[in-house]
Amino acid sequence: MTIIWTHQGDGIENTLQAFTNAWSKGITHFETDVQATKDGYLVLSHDRSIKRLTGHNLKIPNLTLQELQSHRINNQFEWTLLADLLASYPDARISIDMKSSNTLAPLISTLRN
Repeated sequence: MTIIWTHQGDGIENTLQAFTNAWSKGITHFETDVQATKDGYLVLSHDRSIKRLTGHNLKIPNLTLQELQSHRINNQFEWTLLADLLASYPDARISIDMKSSNTLAPLISTLRN
């Protein structure tokens, strides 16, 4: 049996829509990256900086979730919380890449919940 993994979803990377697209095509194994906001939320993002996806030269660890959400990905998508991905796809197999040490405590908390 062949298992297909999606790396950051199918579409605009690490958005809930990208993972929904992959799921609708039968892909049940996801890989994603997480960064922690200043107020401890885990968002799906490979980069610490939001510049590549928003054009704003800001770093996720320096922003609250509310501040981050004011800078939409490609001017249209909200940043996806890891908790929302887990809740939306409880039957998916998800590989989570922690991109910095400040993600460990929030990740443990999220997975316990």
